[in-house]
Amino acid sequence: MQDLIFTIIVFIVIYLLFLIFVLSKEEKIEKLKKSTMSMYITKKYNLDLKKINTKIYGHIQALTTAFMISITFYIISFVDNIFLKIGLSILVLVPLQLFMYMVIGKIYQKKASK
Repeated sequence: MQDLIFTIIVFIVIYLLFLIFVLSKEEKIEKLKKSTMSMYITKKYNLDLKKINTKIYGHIQALTTAFMISITFYIISFVDNIFLKIGLSILVLVPLQLFMYMVIGKIYQKKASK
C-alpha cells in the first residue's frame, strides 16, 4: 500500500514539475512540437501538428510522461537487486512508451479524420 501511495505522489510531482517548467512558458510549449514523442506520433500516424491544440497536447504529454514514469517506478519497487531494477525498468518502460504513443496517435488520428 505504501508503494502505491508513493507512486501516486511521484505521478503528481512529475506532472507538477512538467507544468511548472514546461507548460508555463510559451516558448517551451512550442518546443514540444519538436520533441521525440511528437515526431514519432506525427510520422507514424500522419498527423499535422498545426491542427493540434498545443496547450492540450502539452497536458497530454505531461500526463503520459508522469504515468509512464510512475508505473515503471511502481513495478520496479518490488525488486531489490539494482541490476534487475535497471533491466526491468527498460523492459517495462519501452513497451509502455510505445503503447502510450500508439493510444495518443490513434486518438489524434480519429480526431483528424472527423
